[in-house]
Amino acid sequence: LSYHPTLDLLYGVTQNGKLYSIDVNTAVPTLLGNTVSDLRGLAYDPVAGKLWGISNTATLYQINQNTGALINTVNCQVSFSFVTSLTYAGNDLLVQCSDTLQIQILPNASSTTNANACTSYVWNGNTYTTSGNYSAFFPNSSTQGCDSTATLNLNITGFPTVNVSSVSGTCGQPNGTATAIATGGSGNYAYTWSNGATGSFISGLSSGNYSVVATDQNGCSSASQVIVSTTPASGVTLTSNDTILGLNETATLQILGGATYNWTPSTGLSCDDCFSVIASPTVSTTYTVTGTDSVGCPYLRVINVIVDIVCNELFVPDIFSPNGIGNSENEKLCVYSNCIKSMNLGIYNRWGELIFSTDSQNDCWDGTHKGVPVMTGVYSYRLFVEQFDGEKIERTGNITLKK
Repeated sequence: LSYHPTLDLLYGVTQNGKLYSIDVNTAVPTLLGNTVSDLRGLAYDPVAGKLWGISNTATLYQINQNTGALINTVNCQVSFSFVTSLTYAGNDLLVQCSDTLQIQILPNASSTTNANACTSYVWNGNTYTTSGNYSAFFPNSSTQGCDSTATLNLNITGFPTVNVSSVSGTCGQPNGTATAIATGGSGNYAYTWSNGATGSFISGLSSGNYSVVATDQNGCSSASQVIVSTTPASGVTLTSNDTILGLNETATLQILGGATYNWTPSTGLSCDDCFSVIASPTVSTTYTVTGTDSVGCPYLRVINVIVDIVCNELFVPDIFSPNGIGNSENEKLCVYSNCIKSMNLGIYNRWGELIFSTDSQNDCWDGTHKGVPVMTGVYSYRLFVEQFDGEKIERTGNITLKK
């Protein structure tokens, strides 16, 4: 007997192969039909909704639960006699024999393989190049002697296609770029460049050939390459070399090929935004000129102008006559030197009163105090000078003024 939990009835089979259903409440049997004559046990599988029977020789049958007709003979067999019962236990069928031996009857085995491939896939000894569902049947292939079925769900993705473009560098600088765009394949691309960079975009490139490999999420890869070029650097030329000047000498500095100019520092230059300038520094100076050429490329050039200072004697006259009737050089009291960087001159009367003071070599004393000519006499001075060669001089003395 075997119980059907949904219909609340029992299945039973007689020794001559007649299948009955029995109402569990009234015990009234109903003949369903004839079935296999040597059945020794029944088992109902409520999960699959199937009725199973087993013969005395342990051949397993699937039986129509309404008519008793044979639906299928399972290929799993056990060679022994004296089968007494068949029971359902979970997903397994158990055979009970007269000698208390219990044998498990397994269902046919099946397996499924899901695969992705770039262009082809080898399975079960065959090579497949088209996406699709494929199956193979293996009779009596398991260790228990059961049949098995294998299924292949295959997706042929193909290789990705890689398009690469570049932007040239400018002015001889390593500032070119390259961009890779992959399509096709299975997506989620990873990019590896020949210079070791990763990602679809790379920058800071010098002139040259660059290759890239794009790999999709299934490991399918394609390669491509691109040429990055660079426009030439600025051809601006500084026509002068480093120059040595004497004190109060000049030099012409000139740039050829430029479009804009900026000279720094501007001290000692005739112009700070001209292509040609006259330099007359009083001390050694490093000049830098920057700008752009005719295509907009920047340039920077440097030149050293060295002032070779030879300082003459520092001279202060000890007598002068501002009377308007002599030589012009004798009309004023000046400090004479080719090497004064800074100075301070003070002139005092006999009582120590400061009557004239100047910080400029070009500012000479004309013999007056507050616009009024001073008297003939002897006056003292104190002079402080710093020369271009770095020497510092302090000098005092007397000056005779005559009318």
